[in-house]
Amino acid sequence: MEHERQGSEELEHNTVSEIRGAPSTEWAIEVSDGKAPRRMTLSEGHTLLFGSSARVDIRLEDPAVSGCHGEISVQDGQLWIRDAGSRNGVYVAGARVPQASFQQPGSFVLGRSLVQVAPGVAEIEDVAHEPPLEGVVGLSLAMRRLARDVRRFAPMRAPVLIRGETGVGKELIAEALHRHSGRARGPFLPMNMGALPPELVDSELFGHEKGAFTGAVNTSLGAFVAAQNGTIFLDEVAELPLGAQAKLLRTLENGEVKPVGAAQPRKINARVVSASWASLPERALQGRFREDLYHRLAVLTIQVPPLRDRFGDLPLLVRFFLDQMAHEIGECSLSSGALSRIASHGWPGNVRELRNVLLRAALLAQEGRIGTSQIEEALCPFRQPLPVDELKRALEARRMLALHQGNTSSAARAMGVPRSTFRGWLRRVSEP
Repeated sequence: MEHERQGSEELEHNTVSEIRGAPSTEWAIEVSDGKAPRRMTLSEGHTLLFGSSARVDIRLEDPAVSGCHGEISVQDGQLWIRDAGSRNGVYVAGARVPQASFQQPGSFVLGRSLVQVAPGVAEIEDVAHEPPLEGVVGLSLAMRRLARDVRRFAPMRAPVLIRGETGVGKELIAEALHRHSGRARGPFLPMNMGALPPELVDSELFGHEKGAFTGAVNTSLGAFVAAQNGTIFLDEVAELPLGAQAKLLRTLENGEVKPVGAAQPRKINARVVSASWASLPERALQGRFREDLYHRLAVLTIQVPPLRDRFGDLPLLVRFFLDQMAHEIGECSLSSGALSRIASHGWPGNVRELRNVLLRAALLAQEGRIGTSQIEEALCPFRQPLPVDELKRALEARRMLALHQGNTSSAARAMGVPRSTFRGWLRRVSEP
C-alpha cells in the first residue's frame, strides 16, 4: 500500500469541497486506472462503494487504493464522494478532502486512478472493442472512435484532412494512416508548410531543374516525387501561399507535378494527407485559402480530440511520458494530489503541453516523486518558485474559495485576512 507523503503539496483537510452548478438526478461516471476507462450511470438515492476489495461495486486494481476506499452517491441532485478512512485519501483539484460534492462536471483522484463525473447518462460504448492505434496512446471513447476512422480511411486513395488544435498529435495520426494503408512500405514524408520560406515552397514541394533560379545548382526532385508510392503529409497547410495553392490543386486534380524550370510535368503517385489547426472554410471566406483546394483536401476528414475531451487517458499519458523521460532524468512517480491537479487544468496546449509540464515537474521532483507543488511550478515556468509556507497558504486559499462557493469575501473572513491579501494568495497558484 502506498503512503502519501504529508507536505506542502498534499494536506489532509477536515472540510468539504463543493463544486456548484445545475442539479441532476442521474450522473455519468468514468473510471480510468491505466486500462480502458469504465463507464456507468448512478441515479438519485443510489450509492456505490469503490476500492481494491472484491466486495466493492467499483473495483480498482491499484496498490495505492484501500480495500474499501470510499463511496460515491447521488443525493438531492448532487453527486457526493466520501473517503471511508483510506490511507491515501481522495483528492479534488490537488487537495486531499474527506468528502466533496459536485453539481457540474468534475473529477477526483484516489491512488493512481482518475474518476470523472458529469450530470447525465454514461455514453454507449459503440467502439468499446476497437483496438488502439499503434504508436498512439489512448483508450478513451474519443480515441477509439479516432482509431476506427483511421482504419476505415487508411486503405483509400482519397486525400485526408486532419483537423485539431495545436499539440493534439496530428502528425501521429497521419503516420497511423500511412501504416494502415497499402502504402506502408513506401515513404512517409512530413512537410511543415508554416516552416517553409514562401519563395522556396514551389521548389520544395514540386522540385526544380538545375539553373531554374539563382542558387539552383542541382536538380531537385521535390517532396511529391520523394514520396512516390507513399504518403506526403502537409502539416499546417493553411499557411501555403496562394500561388502554391493553385499548383497543389492541379497536382491533386491531375496526379502530376511540374518542377520549376521544367518543360514537361511528371506523374506522381503519392497520397496527400494534410492538417491544420486553423479553420480552412474560414480562411476561404477571408480570401486566404482557395475554396476549391479545401474541397479537394477534405474529401475525407478526421477530427483529433483535444486533451480536455479525453481526460480518461490522463493516467496512461502521464505514465507513458514519465517512462519515456526515464532514460534522461531517472524514474519518477506521480502523487495522487499531483494527478488531481493535472486533471483540474484545462490544457490549452493539449498533449504537447502535458509532456512539457511533466518534464519540468520531474526536474523539480524530490527523490523521484512529483507532488502538487512541482506541478504548480511546472505550470508556471516563468514564475519564481514559491517558498513552502507561501505555497501552503496559497493552496489553502484556493481550497477555501471552493468551500465558500467562490465568494472571496466569505473565504477571506474564514481565513481571517483582508480580501486583498486573500486575492494575492490566490494569484500565487493561478494558472497561466
